[in-house]
Amino acid sequence: GIYRGFVGWWGGDPADLHPPEPAEYHGEILQGFGGADNLIAAAERAFTAKKYNLTAKLLSTVLAVQPDHSAAKQLKANALRAMAQATPTGIQTRNFLLTNALHLEGKLDKNGPPPSNSLPPANADMALKTPPGTYIQLMENHIDPSPVIDLTTELRFTFTDIDRSFGLALRWGAVEFMDNPTDQAPLSLELPRPVWARIATGQQMLSAAVQSGEARQLGDGDLWQRVQQAFASVWGE
Repeated sequence: GIYRGFVGWWGGDPADLHPPEPAEYHGEILQGFGGADNLIAAAERAFTAKKYNLTAKLLSTVLAVQPDHSAAKQLKANALRAMAQATPTGIQTRNFLLTNALHLEGKLDKNGPPPSNSLPPANADMALKTPPGTYIQLMENHIDPSPVIDLTTELRFTFTDIDRSFGLALRWGAVEFMDNPTDQAPLSLELPRPVWARIATGQQMLSAAVQSGEARQLGDGDLWQRVQQAFASVWGE
């Protein structure tokens, strides 16, 4: 209780313990100002005086009652952006202000997921800049369990150009990365790391690499087929 009193949401005003509904409260404030135009005019005066936090707070009242008011949204976005530009430190605060400014301007939806193209697609060069086992460990997130739901086996990857091995243990539809696989793994894939980088980033199918001789599969063919189906989303059919 002491902690919440000093750093929590409550500022000490008992009225905040059971506050009215925001729309009801801000509606009364808006009516007291004589309507949205008067309150926006007050916000504009505050903005001109560089009182950006006061500007944003006044416009929150307008938007609580009229959430689609375009002039209020744009002026509040301008105030938030000015506050962000005046915040040289505190990157979280700055980014939060800028994100909400863009949301008010309709340039992004802060409540939705980020766009799928927010990060560049992986490519072989990017994969080669990561530690050697990285894109093997990522296979933990790309397995289709249905082809191997009743299977327990291990797959050993050997990068022939750097003489390093990593592994995947498949158990009943789940997969676990192994930094030090055993030599007795039932399945083995031998290939140079640049070839694996192309496969792991979808630039080359595993079957094509095997057919061309760039990669070598060792182990039971039927077992390999099931495992390859489990990772078909990355390795291809």
